[in-house]
Amino acid sequence: MQNINSSILVGNTRGDNVLRFDAYTGNYLGEFITSGLGGLEDPDTLLFGPDGNGDGKSDLYIASRSEVGGSSILRFDGQTGNFIDVFVGDNPDTALDESGGLVRPYGIAYGPDGNFYVASFLSDQILRYNGSTGEFIDVFAQGNGQVGGLNGPNGLLFINNSLYVTTQGSVAKVNPDTGEAFPDFSAGLSSQVLRYNSLIAGATPTVFATPQPSPDSFGFVSLLGLALGEDGDLYVSDFANDIRRYDLESGELVDTLSTNYTTETPPSNNFIGSLAFAPNGDLLTVGFDVTTEQGAILKYDTESSSPVNPFQVLVPTNPVLERPVGITFFPTESQLVFGTPGNDELIAGVDLEAVVDIVFTGGGSDEVDLAIKSHASDNRAFLGSGNDIIYVNNSDRAFGGSGDDIFDATDGKGDSRMSGGSGHDTFYLGSVDRALGGDGNDKFFVQSGGDNLISGGAGADHFFIANAELPDTANTILDFEIGIDVISINGAAALGISAATLLLHEMSGNTEISFGDKTLAILNGVTNLDINLIKFDVFI
Repeated sequence: MQNINSSILVGNTRGDNVLRFDAYTGNYLGEFITSGLGGLEDPDTLLFGPDGNGDGKSDLYIASRSEVGGSSILRFDGQTGNFIDVFVGDNPDTALDESGGLVRPYGIAYGPDGNFYVASFLSDQILRYNGSTGEFIDVFAQGNGQVGGLNGPNGLLFINNSLYVTTQGSVAKVNPDTGEAFPDFSAGLSSQVLRYNSLIAGATPTVFATPQPSPDSFGFVSLLGLALGEDGDLYVSDFANDIRRYDLESGELVDTLSTNYTTETPPSNNFIGSLAFAPNGDLLTVGFDVTTEQGAILKYDTESSSPVNPFQVLVPTNPVLERPVGITFFPTESQLVFGTPGNDELIAGVDLEAVVDIVFTGGGSDEVDLAIKSHASDNRAFLGSGNDIIYVNNSDRAFGGSGDDIFDATDGKGDSRMSGGSGHDTFYLGSVDRALGGDGNDKFFVQSGGDNLISGGAGADHFFIANAELPDTANTILDFEIGIDVISINGAAALGISAATLLLHEMSGNTEISFGDKTLAILNGVTNLDINLIKFDVFI
């Protein structure tokens, strides 16, 4: 029943293969690409890109090998892991280097111009290729060994038509005796994040960030992976330890996520690879023990759309992970789940994966439980006719249709939208959700969370703004109608709430209902509310 939305792929640098794991349980699901398939070596960077074999599905592009003349970008079937072709590489039977001089590819990205960009780490270049054929176009950027330059380019990421690049702070050189390229650190250059605001070849980058070494590091910085968070901030992994979060507009450091999973006190005994965001917003990264090179996978839960400390060791140190660096999620694909004309029970983890799924329950009185599975998120559920109940989780969309439906966000993680449709619906609210009653006389029960947006819609609606406990933060009612809708507080006597202790405060055409120093609810567009209209300890 598991779909690809719940899987991650990890590039096994020393194993020359790509492994698949369950992104939420950490269970090892086997090899996705077998060792050495298609000539695969050192698969440090994984990128899902355009269809390469005509099946209409996104395929997997992988940076491979490190030597002059052998470095390449290989392409694999994104569903099966089967080898497709060498997308970028040199033909040894010709005098021309068709790769354009690619040496130790690392970062790869498709640009807004449709072209394919590759960081050539051991030539200090970013090379540009035709996005459809892989044919070399030109050298987009060239390092010069100077401060603020392209010194050891690693990760690539396009955001809003700008290219962000991590650099290691090294200068590429060639051993005159062996012809082998190597990184030279003798110039003492900094590891940085650069930004190119133009796609014209030879454009000069600006320096976005130049961080100092992490206390958990071995005294150096080596920036690697790049990812854009749901919060709009830029996340950058440091091979030497830590993930740094930057404000995308100002470049200011917002937060630092610890990645030391091997020691109790600094420094750590592990390095860190790239990073990737899950469909539910959680952040994952890979790392490996410096001594054994055996790897692990870390996961950061999300609060208010941002990953936070501390991490969870999703996959403890495991010999199957051999110096892992690359990590990616499959492109999200929605699975269709159907009920019957009768009464259905659809449970996340049993009847559906509940990650970006689309559910149609049909007729009957149905139950859909998305909250039972901790990582369920981004689902769309259409409940149809009948008296239905749904338990939402994270960023879900639920549509009630006809009937008297129940929407329960008690165990949810927020950012869901619940729409009752017609009928007399009941909502049990959590935190940071949106609830729309629609037609009918609807009831909304606030619980310990808050920061919900509530719209009753048509009909005489009943808003219970506190129920035996105060909400953590105020909820906003968007369409309260005096004389039609009702506001109630249950458990008021035990809380010490009465008409004498409640406060009404009008501000900017809205009314705030407060008790003590806590605002319970905000009524948008409402003034001249009579406090005696608020009901206490209503039994329904």
